[in-house]
Amino acid sequence: MNGDLILLLTVAFTGVIVVSVAVLISLLISYVKLSRAFIRVAKAEYDLYANECPICESDDVVGQEVVIESKHARQIVTCSECHALWELEFTLTRVGMMEF
Repeated sequence: MNGDLILLLTVAFTGVIVVSVAVLISLLISYVKLSRAFIRVAKAEYDLYANECPICESDDVVGQEVVIESKHARQIVTCSECHALWELEFTLTRVGMMEF
């Protein structure tokens, strides 16, 4: 009976270690992806990411309604692949007359 209990505890403990290692690896991978994304964003100021996810670079992104306030506009965008969420900001820099 004691041998069975020790075996059961050993298997349970080993399972916890395996799950813990898997969680740590998953967190590390997420951290690396986020780090890469922040580096890309810092270099590009979202010019390259208006139609692509800054995290996984997927072009399967969905923009919510554009909110316009005075000379500024904002749009929340979500990636359908990795579920990242970011905000695009737009600023009116020029008004050109087309016809009078």
